[in-house]
Amino acid sequence: MHFPTEWGNGQWATILTIPNNMASTRALGTFSVCPTNLQELNINYNLVDYPVAAAGNATSVRIGSLMPDGLRLFDVTLRATNQANLEWQVVSDKNFVRYQLEHSLDGNVFTRFAEVPAKGAGAADSRYEYQHDPMPSGTNYYRLNMIAANGRTEYSPVRIIQLERHNDWSVTPNPSKGDFALLLEADQPEEVQMSVLDTSGKTIYQDFVTVQPGHNRHTVRLNDLPSAMYQVSVRWSDGTTETKNLVINR
Repeated sequence: MHFPTEWGNGQWATILTIPNNMASTRALGTFSVCPTNLQELNINYNLVDYPVAAAGNATSVRIGSLMPDGLRLFDVTLRATNQANLEWQVVSDKNFVRYQLEHSLDGNVFTRFAEVPAKGAGAADSRYEYQHDPMPSGTNYYRLNMIAANGRTEYSPVRIIQLERHNDWSVTPNPSKGDFALLLEADQPEEVQMSVLDTSGKTIYQDFVTVQPGHNRHTVRLNDLPSAMYQVSVRWSDGTTETKNLVINR
């Protein structure tokens, strides 16, 4: 099933007019389609004088995960190494010249992270595989953009995969005389924002720490702070924020 790529959101096109000579239903109306994001299709039908529905009523039906012609398979699975394994298969490589892999963290804004050339019309195997590494923790959305020689593009259905975060951190020593270390266990490379706040919630120190998978140590020196209770806050790259108490006792 093909739909013009120039259709925009909310732009309807009537593809069928139902005649009024159907004796069993005496239906008179239209059948229209509207792709919302080239992944889903809204179907609107308006039947007048239908025995079941009230005359003039219109109903919308949404159909998701439309597989475009030419694509047999598109799957995303999680490997033990926290990689996303993308696999797809086409009916024939003669229809396409390259494949673009796109990723999103919210399901709306997609970014291309790889491009794979087509194997060619004479290829014996039309199956492809690619690993997204590192894959961000949290919810990940993937789609495949298939590009023909004439520039025409077709998108696959969106696949969703979840990677749970396994990060941890601590402050040592605690209590401290002002010098302490932030120990971070990370499952992927990322930039972490750490802050020290007083009891009123005011930020008195802030830094950005680049961490690598595994054990990381970041030293903080706050020798000018008076003895008191403070809070250390760590904000991971996915927005997750965690706070722990720190006692400075001189």
